[in-house]
Amino acid sequence: MLRPLAESFRTWRLSKKLVWPVRKSHCWRLDNKAYVISFFAALHFLTIVPPVVQRTFRMDELGRSVASYPLVGLLIGALLLGLSWLLSNIFPPWIVAGLVLVVWVLASGGIHMDGVMDAADGLFGGRTADQRLTIMHDERVGAFGVLAAVFVLFLKLAALAEGASGFPSLLLAPVVGRWTMSMAIVAFPYARKEGLGSAMKNEARGMYLWVSTLFCVVIAYLSAGVPGLMAMGPAAFLLVLVGRFVVGRVGGFTGDIYGATNELVELFVLLSFSVSI
Repeated sequence: MLRPLAESFRTWRLSKKLVWPVRKSHCWRLDNKAYVISFFAALHFLTIVPPVVQRTFRMDELGRSVASYPLVGLLIGALLLGLSWLLSNIFPPWIVAGLVLVVWVLASGGIHMDGVMDAADGLFGGRTADQRLTIMHDERVGAFGVLAAVFVLFLKLAALAEGASGFPSLLLAPVVGRWTMSMAIVAFPYARKEGLGSAMKNEARGMYLWVSTLFCVVIAYLSAGVPGLMAMGPAAFLLVLVGRFVVGRVGGFTGDIYGATNELVELFVLLSFSVSI
């Protein structure tokens, strides 16, 4: 069910977001309006929210949008937290966890879970980097993809049912997950030399990662204090491990691997706050 939804959403999303050529004079513009537009670009790319800016986004705006990824995660986390609080007064924990997880997946149009399946099929199949990238681009789902999706969804469901469906874990997981996405875009190479992802990566400056990190630090500290900040370190380390693995397998990240990384980090944060000490 997820694959048709994700593919139709991806087609609609790309049809709405064909970008203008890069204009170098805009790459380092730091006025408030530019960052607001880039926030809406991030919101549009990472969620099912309809376009707010009624025009195509420039490449520099898409590159700058990585600074706003944690803010998009904050909105998703707030939605999930409110839903969890509302449902917990009506249903038992496992039902609440299941409904929250469904909304969580649908909030992004299923593209991150689709990334988990594509990345698993590609990274663990094929004999060469080109073959793996071809498999990853294939619309069909293989055994590795199905298993990866089942594992991630089941572990998320279990973590939510056993104590991670409240504050601060449910708020923090989407924030840290999307922060690591911004880090992956800026810090690691892109596997393909052409396409929207490659052009966007070329416009994602290190300064935007610092802004993204600042947002994540503030949100993590205000929501969970020191434990929230402590979750960021292992999450970044997990990204480094994933990054070294995928660079060795296919030469860099792809859009699917960005989404899969987000899912893995979200799961890590949920499991971290589920541990009884």
